Amino acid sequence: MIYSFGEKEKERLILNPTIKINQFDGNQLFVIEGKLSYGRTQSIKEVLIEAIDHESPAYVFDLTELKAIDSTGMGLFVTFLKYIENEKQVHLIIQKGFIKELFHIAKLDQLFIISENIEDCKGESG
Repeated sequence: MIYSFGEKEKERLILNPTIKINQFDGNQLFVIEGKLSYGRTQSIKEVLIEAIDHESPAYVFDLTELKAIDSTGMGLFVTFLKYIENEKQVHLIIQKGFIKELFHIAKLDQLFIISENIEDCKGESG
């Protein structure tokens, strides 16, 4: 499934987030592209919460094509944790240094498994 949010077609690829929901190595995969910021997260949150596969052993967020994120966008991932079972792992694939640094500064690297490559998530479910 692919979900796109935003109004200006010209800015869609750069600013408006797109979410693709798939499977990877038996885990639910969310690929998020674009910009996660204030004013864009509520509709994304609703799609994510509705799409949660509670049978999935773990969850993977591929953020390699995420262009920018603010505190509201980072809060989206914390909110996601409230809707899944505590013992399940959540992996974040982040390659951009500045985005990885924001997660580190916010200490969210203590809540999520952060990797640079989706292959690092293979066989690490629960």
